[in-house]
Amino acid sequence: MNDTTQNNRPQPEPRPLFVAIGPAGSGKSTAAGWFPVDAVVCLDELRREISGGNPGDQSVTPAAVARQNSLLNEHLAAGRAVFVDSTNVEPHVRAGLLELARRHGRPAVAMRFPVDLDTCLARNAQRSDDRRVPEATLRWQHGLTQEATPEALLREGFAEVYDLPDIDPAAGEATMNDVLAPERIADAVAVLRKAQKGDQQAHEDLGNYFPGYESLVMQSDHLRYLELAARAGLEATHLLIMHIEADTWGASVDT
Repeated sequence: MNDTTQNNRPQPEPRPLFVAIGPAGSGKSTAAGWFPVDAVVCLDELRREISGGNPGDQSVTPAAVARQNSLLNEHLAAGRAVFVDSTNVEPHVRAGLLELARRHGRPAVAMRFPVDLDTCLARNAQRSDDRRVPEATLRWQHGLTQEATPEALLREGFAEVYDLPDIDPAAGEATMNDVLAPERIADAVAVLRKAQKGDQQAHEDLGNYFPGYESLVMQSDHLRYLELAARAGLEATHLLIMHIEADTWGASVDT
């Protein structure tokens, strides 16, 4: 028999189901805009479609959840990595998503958004009427998010748990031009790979490629650094450049 295992070919890792967990105003949809997945399933958008334009119409939530689960089944069956953009603060809701992942043989990864309550309330107050969540509901969501600790989520069955940093949706987006000139990308990749292998001179040379360089993260498993939230980035031969904060930059080489 001539299968991939007998030929010693590397077997692809099952692509995860990423489950956002956080109250309204915690940055879930902002993160969904840059998250490295094949598909994003957003409950608010499904409510908007079903209601004819109102993403906050709770009367259509059961229909929106049914549509969400149908889409998740479709994406997972097709082998896609998916990000679930909804609050998912209730354990029974997460249990349903975990069951979907198990059914398709996929790991489920919890992405926590532990933003402070005052920030969530302030952002919620700035939303349009059809997207604003009642304050009591938001406080309830925030309390449940606090209860969903990494330890609790691992016990529920999540394969991994990550805390994402707060990203202000109103903040301007940086561009790749702020990070690295296109003609220097190939050289940067080469230097990063040498540094990853322990070349001290290459590690010192990294500063030549990044203004205000303070530190670089060099890991083959870039999922460990999703919490650094690529505010600006570029994937080139598996290179991801990340603006962490202020003058701090990070990079991941996926070999």
